[in-house]
Amino acid sequence: MSVSSITTGAPPATSERIKTAGPTNSTARTESEEPARATSDTSASASDKSVYVDLSPVARMFSAQGGGPAGAAGNSDIDESDLPSVVKDLLKRIRELKQKLQELQQQMRQVQSDASLSPEQRQTKLQQLQAQIQATSAALSTANSALGKAVKQQNLSPDQLTEVASFLAA
Repeated sequence: MSVSSITTGAPPATSERIKTAGPTNSTARTESEEPARATSDTSASASDKSVYVDLSPVARMFSAQGGGPAGAAGNSDIDESDLPSVVKDLLKRIRELKQKLQELQQQMRQVQSDASLSPEQRQTKLQQLQAQIQATSAALSTANSALGKAVKQQNLSPDQLTEVASFLAA
């Protein structure tokens, strides 16, 4: 796993998981979380702190595409619509799941074409990715079903229904 970091010293010994709303798994650590140790320089100031962040491959790809927390930039069109919040949330979730499916399918293509893997390694990785694809597809199906129910319960106008359809098609 590669590490994206801004450093001024050795990485700390402890870490803390940060839960984000997007498809990221990251670990952040600060030097102040390190266990105390005897050093000759005991006058370190707060400005000497460093933050280390480990990003998952999906998070690195998301970051490279300009995505922010929870795809904030990518969901501004949904946020700015006049749809009920429950419908907005489901549309964002559906968009996120579709993106995850695309990423998993890309990973499958990469594994299939990776000549450095043995047949057993390739088979194992493909099985793991297929399981993730199946789980994500099931979640997408559930989200689409929930959206259908929410649309009926919210009694949306024809314009709002058209807006929902356009978000789903995008």
